Amino acid sequence: MLAIGCIAWRLANSGNTSEALSLIRGTKGRTDSSYQQLAQLLVQKGDFEQGLRIAHLINEPGPLADTLVRLAVLRANDGDRSGAGRALDDALGVAEAATAADFRNASIFSQIASAQAETGETPETSIALARLSAIAYERKVGSGDTALLRDLAATEARVGNISNATEIIEELPEGSADWVLMLISEEVARRGSMTEALAVSSKISAPSTRDCALREIAMIRGRAGHSDDSLEAIDKMTNPSSRAEAIGVLALEQAEAEDPAAYTTLQLWREETDGGKSREFAAVTYGLLCDFLSAERILSSMEEPEGRVWPLWNLTNFLVNKGHAQEAFDIARQEQSAYPKVYALLGTATGILDKIESESKAESHRH
Repeated sequence: MLAIGCIAWRLANSGNTSEALSLIRGTKGRTDSSYQQLAQLLVQKGDFEQGLRIAHLINEPGPLADTLVRLAVLRANDGDRSGAGRALDDALGVAEAATAADFRNASIFSQIASAQAETGETPETSIALARLSAIAYERKVGSGDTALLRDLAATEARVGNISNATEIIEELPEGSADWVLMLISEEVARRGSMTEALAVSSKISAPSTRDCALREIAMIRGRAGHSDDSLEAIDKMTNPSSRAEAIGVLALEQAEAEDPAAYTTLQLWREETDGGKSREFAAVTYGLLCDFLSAERILSSMEEPEGRVWPLWNLTNFLVNKGHAQEAFDIARQEQSAYPKVYALLGTATGILDKIESESKAESHRH
């Protein structure tokens, strides 16, 4: 289905939407993801009406509502509040019908209400939040089931209603609020309150979930340019492998943002791991920093072929985009194992296509 979906997407992107639909309809198996990709593509290209029609070809209520919410966000970002409202209103209809059939589908209201974080508050997101709240408390009173109440708290956290989320946590059984606390800590970190974010994360009972929260806090603060905050959060992680991965990902994101702090973070990675963990992130980071010799040295130290797939794919792409196409070919040629070799060649080919497209656009702008 993945291959069919990719072909259908390319057909629609080149203007052959009817052929793309025929291809999907003639496919056996699950087609919801293909319709979802097609609907989003058409809305991105400005054809909201057809995108909406294709979305309604999705069979399962969860994926259908999710697609409608995505279309609403796209329209809102383009300034079409009316179109966004229509898509969200359709999603509300899906949620009501699905919940009437099975109360567990009330989580679909959470999907709709969560759109508020990207679209701003709308009548539809407010209705969804109110419906989720009513059903969640009804379940708690009627059966003691707090699963939907936890969904409600998580939704409040996602849309920035931290005080509401915190109040609901008090009504949840011990240990079941970890996921919500993680979301709250992330939201607080986005607002710039590092002390409060760390305090919230410290309340998470499960060490693995707490480490996940600290990792996300580190990434959020790193993207905001506060490397010291990132390293403070990583330092509080208890699992050495998780900490090494977080340092590697932070260095990679810093390099992508052309932040000089990436070099310092790579030094910390070497000290923390002695170069033995999360090498794939370090290899790609060095590639982004144009230190291809270090990147290749790390790759050569990775004995498992599967471990070289992702970094080779990215590194060869970066080499070509930086004007080092021959070096990319050399790396691909030197790779002995078939699987990573294919991805090294794929990264090289993708980089070449990216350069051709970029040069073509630049040429068209000159004329």
